[in-house]
Amino acid sequence: MNDINQDITRMIVEMRELGKLPAPCKGGSHNNLLRYNKLRDRILDKFLSAFDEGYRLKNSNRPPEREEDT
Repeated sequence: MNDINQDITRMIVEMRELGKLPAPCKGGSHNNLLRYNKLRDRILDKFLSAFDEGYRLKNSNRPPEREEDT
């Protein structure tokens, strides 16, 4: 699972860097847009394959559930 997390994190970092570059309509490279879309598709494939293998997402930022007052 750590390999999947590392791969996805690396791809997200690369996508963020590509996202900072100008869009093709603003004089940027069309290849950057294609690379961005390819990374997005690869991330989705990684998520889906991990989900199919039984992994589930865990939200580490979620506050602990509080007990109900009775």
